[in-house]
Amino acid sequence: MSGSTITNTMSVGVTLGAVYPSPLTITSTGAVDAASGDAIFGPRTYAWTVANYGMIDATGSSADGIHFGYGGSVANRSSGVNSAYIGGTRFGIYITGAAGTVTNSGTIGGTGAGGIGIELHYGGSVGNEAGGREHHILGTASRGRSWCGQVRSPTRCRGATFT
Repeated sequence: MSGSTITNTMSVGVTLGAVYPSPLTITSTGAVDAASGDAIFGPRTYAWTVANYGMIDATGSSADGIHFGYGGSVANRSSGVNSAYIGGTRFGIYITGAAGTVTNSGTIGGTGAGGIGIELHYGGSVGNEAGGREHHILGTASRGRSWCGQVRSPTRCRGATFT
């Protein structure tokens, strides 16, 4: 697969595959703003890759900003004056099926009631980069599970590494 790029605003969710092959890049002028369903969905066929320099937002009920079904990596990268953003009402980023990797220099949030910034269901790593800007991983959840800030791992944070 040769990859794909989004440079404008899309008002519907994107499913990775033939039309939008991985790696997918959202430029600083690009956005995926889905009012229903996940903003970006990677089916359980590959470990997907997304690099976001713009905005990814899923505002519908129980929706994820990014949902990968078979692992993968997400880089949320601020560029210039633009702060990269990934948000969903359920999870900002939800990676299941295999380990995931998230690198953040912007904002990632679970914005709905009980929302979680990042869930790596099979572990992996999260890097919240240092720099001249504030980099945030946010959530609203207060359920009785094991939490590492607003990053959840079912292995009580032992299956994921944080830097």
